[in-house]
Amino acid sequence: AASGLPDGVDLAAVAAAGRNGFKKVPLSRAQYFERFTSLSGYTSSKLKKFWHCGRGVPVDYSSDGWLLKHCPPGARLTASLQYEARVQAGGTLALLLLWLA
Repeated sequence: AASGLPDGVDLAAVAAAGRNGFKKVPLSRAQYFERFTSLSGYTSSKLKKFWHCGRGVPVDYSSDGWLLKHCPPGARLTASLQYEARVQAGGTLALLLLWLA
């Protein structure tokens, strides 16, 4: 392809994933410390992934959807993620109810 990407890889999807192309690697030392100390960002990302997977919508590192159009998740993976998220939600709810009782 003219962009240097393999055929079927959408340049906009790669750009949306960030400069590192889906890698969870900081771009600088400052960004490393920012991510290391950002509890709200970490929590928000985990909750969004948990919510989407529980609904049966698999997500990648973006936490908002599946941006790799050339490598879509299969129905089996989607069902597995949904099941695991619902089991985790049920376990968390049960522990919370036991703690409140």
